[in-house]
Amino acid sequence: MSGHIEENPTHHMIEIPVIMWASEKFRAKYPEKWEQIKKAADRPYMTDDMIHTVMDLADIKTAEFDPTRSIVNDNFNAQRPRIFDGMDYDTEIKNKR
Repeated sequence: MSGHIEENPTHHMIEIPVIMWASEKFRAKYPEKWEQIKKAADRPYMTDDMIHTVMDLADIKTAEFDPTRSIVNDNFNAQRPRIFDGMDYDTEIKNKR
């Protein structure tokens, strides 16, 4: 069955939306962060990178933090290969029917 097993992945089984919500209070207190979130709406993303986004939004900087992996950071690397089960998502899976 196409689209239901890992041996034959399609974009329908891999792509999930990232939804971010912020209260009016957050948006008023952190307008620059809210703008960063809105600006990131169409960026390609992997949940592997979520920790970098959370740390960035919370202003937590550690040796492990990588701004190129935070979807809300101006240094985010949208060209980073997104690998699923050893396959490059953009070249081997995304447009597969």
